[in-house]
Amino acid sequence: MLHSIHHFITGAVLIVKGIDKIPHHLFIGSLILLFGVMILAFFIYSISRKQHSQRLELMVLWLEAFVALFTAYIFFTEGKKLLPYIFLLAAAGFFISIYMFYKRRKLEAMNPK
Repeated sequence: MLHSIHHFITGAVLIVKGIDKIPHHLFIGSLILLFGVMILAFFIYSISRKQHSQRLELMVLWLEAFVALFTAYIFFTEGKKLLPYIFLLAAAGFFISIYMFYKRRKLEAMNPK
């Protein structure tokens, strides 16, 4: 459940950030908004089903990683001081999660239950 809440928070923040950035950066703002809607839809899907696809989970992690990079880029272009680094750190965390996901799947494939 806690993992699903993470997707809700990420999706909600991205939707708000996308709406805020569309007037200044139409393409990237729209992309952030779209990713936020997709992540929020995944949250609703994962709550409604007890078990969800690992591929879908992996796709959402990739989306979250790339949108964190886009958001960091926007903050860099706006001249913000700390926010770009926070989003770069978040992107690094998502990429670490992706790596751990692949590593766990590899271990599960080597040692079936």
